[in-house]
Amino acid sequence: MEQKKKICFLSHNKNTQEYVINQLTTYLGEYINIKGISLEDLSENEKANDEIDNFDLYLTTSFSLCEKVFDKKISEQKVLLADRAFNTENIDKLFDLDSGTKALFVGNTEETATRGINLVRKIGIDYIELTPYSPGNNLDIAPDIITAITTGSPHLIPQNIKKIIDLGVVGLDLSTYVELIRRLKLPIELVNKISQNYLREIYDLSLRRQIVVQSNFDMKKKFEMILDTVSEAIISIDRKGYITLINNCAGELLGVDGVQFIDRPFNDLIPNVEINDILKNEVHLDNKIKKIKGMNCVINSESIIDISNKFAGIVFLLKEVGEVQKIETKIRRELKVKDHNAKYKFQDIIGESDEVNHLIHLAKKFAKTDFTILIEGESGTGKELLTQAIHNYSNRNLSPFVAINLAALPENLVESELFGYEGGAFTGAKKEGKRGLFEEAHNGTILLDEIGDASPEVQKKLLRVLEESEVRRVGGSNIIPVNVRVIAATNKNLLEMVDKKEFRSDLYYRLCTIVLSIPPLKSRGKDILELAYYFGSRFFKGERRIELSNEVTDLFLSYSWPGNIRELENVINYLCTMLTDNNYVTIEYLPLYMQKINRSGVNKDFINPTSNNENKLEMIKHSLDKAEQLEMATKILQEINIASTINKGVGRIYLQSQLKQNGVNCNDYQLRKLLNTLDSIGLIKQGTTRQGSKITELGIEFLKYARIN
Repeated sequence: MEQKKKICFLSHNKNTQEYVINQLTTYLGEYINIKGISLEDLSENEKANDEIDNFDLYLTTSFSLCEKVFDKKISEQKVLLADRAFNTENIDKLFDLDSGTKALFVGNTEETATRGINLVRKIGIDYIELTPYSPGNNLDIAPDIITAITTGSPHLIPQNIKKIIDLGVVGLDLSTYVELIRRLKLPIELVNKISQNYLREIYDLSLRRQIVVQSNFDMKKKFEMILDTVSEAIISIDRKGYITLINNCAGELLGVDGVQFIDRPFNDLIPNVEINDILKNEVHLDNKIKKIKGMNCVINSESIIDISNKFAGIVFLLKEVGEVQKIETKIRRELKVKDHNAKYKFQDIIGESDEVNHLIHLAKKFAKTDFTILIEGESGTGKELLTQAIHNYSNRNLSPFVAINLAALPENLVESELFGYEGGAFTGAKKEGKRGLFEEAHNGTILLDEIGDASPEVQKKLLRVLEESEVRRVGGSNIIPVNVRVIAATNKNLLEMVDKKEFRSDLYYRLCTIVLSIPPLKSRGKDILELAYYFGSRFFKGERRIELSNEVTDLFLSYSWPGNIRELENVINYLCTMLTDNNYVTIEYLPLYMQKINRSGVNKDFINPTSNNENKLEMIKHSLDKAEQLEMATKILQEINIASTINKGVGRIYLQSQLKQNGVNCNDYQLRKLLNTLDSIGLIKQGTTRQGSKITELGIEFLKYARIN
């Protein structure tokens, strides 16, 4: 057998050396011996001169590489410059890059990087922008370049690159093998063997691409099918404004065949949308209303960003305004049913009276327990507000708060609302049944408002829930355990109802574990004025503050407020509506029925009986009357009381001027003496310098008593 030819393959690195030697051995190992030398094998300034004469042929990618390996010059006839070819196993990664992608091609040297770019162009990928990069070339990398391609040298890629495509080591192409066989005078049949292998690789690559294309086509079809089932009208366009997709819903909404508009300008379909401005500035449309084909439509849009983080087009979502309104109505209705949240907290309770402070103190203490609470109070005193505050202060504050007014529902609906019902339990019942409010309130709090209006049957079932902590739906047989904190509220005297056999005694004693009584507004003194200012400020959204005249203040403090806080709020809303630019409230701004009360003087049906200490007040009146100071003292108390509503003391100079305006002449000596008298009997408290005088609780009681008597 003829002696094997000796080949020397020169490369920059060992990876390339090993890959090419394996490739050569596979195809030509029967005819050649191969020696590989890489620059990595040589230390700095070292040369491989000892082996220069031992080879029949030198295979390399450039003459410069020969000069780096050997000092002696090699005859060009013994050197074969190799053409390279990508490994087809990894070449698919290049086809996945979008048109216009900017990327680095990274090599050991600028020469190898440039050669790599030429190879990319050679296989037909000319739609991406490639820049050669090698260590030490001091290239300023543009910020929009986030992709790098390399052939087995990922360690050379700059750190700021986010996407890396490693095509693997580059081998020899078919033309290099043909030339190698010719130079070494090897059997020509080897060319057929090698070319068949290359054709097989190309076929495999083509087959893989075909599978990918088919997969993409199938995915596109599935995507279009999904979009056609969506109830939103969807249209997408590319960066030039041409339609790329229009789903069935969009076609139906616009009355067109969507397929006919694919690859046509967007404005052919919808002419009155400034598509050029949207594309140029990449503007988002956010619930814009446009008239399209005679319909008012709501349009939203979002930019399409490709995998290279580039703007690729826009997707539009259209919906007729009428449909949007229907959806909004449905959502509001659903949320109203399901929004079991407590809005109010203890800080939302307005007032600083002793009664209110004591009530809040007790409520906070009991909120931390799981005891059933009974809240008593007249209508309009704020029973639900207090209940919500208790829930929010309790350990159940993250769970539902559910309220039901037992007096507001027909008796035949109360049971199904509280306990729910099974499907088909009665005519009109939902097929799937319905959860009751006790189930909705699981782990939270339920308010049974107006508990005194519950029917005997409902009372019986409520007792079972309290005793067993379980409910049974109407028409059902299953027992459903519930963990609910019950708070009941009433404006009736339940104990009297128990005596009259109108309310179950066993239920009453279950409910009244803890009783909280909300005081009526008429007994809360200055809280009336504080609430009035609060409601006024809320009406004007904090932009204005009302001022009450002396006459209105007196009327508010003496009136019995049978409708409690709810009535006061209505009165303030009424008078705020009557006010124009003026914030000063006089009697004329009040509702007519309150004006009549004021004109008629004392009306004992409406007067607030604030004191049971009539003997003491009568003695004070008698002592002032004997001193012929009653009228002046009453007017002084009125002025001090008005100032006290805004927490201010009143000085003597101001009092003198106010008395003079009201036709009462009083010198400084007389005023000083009278103030000392009022202070000594506890009607006012004189402050130190500049603090002025303030009225006491006894002074307020006396002022009301004096008006009545």
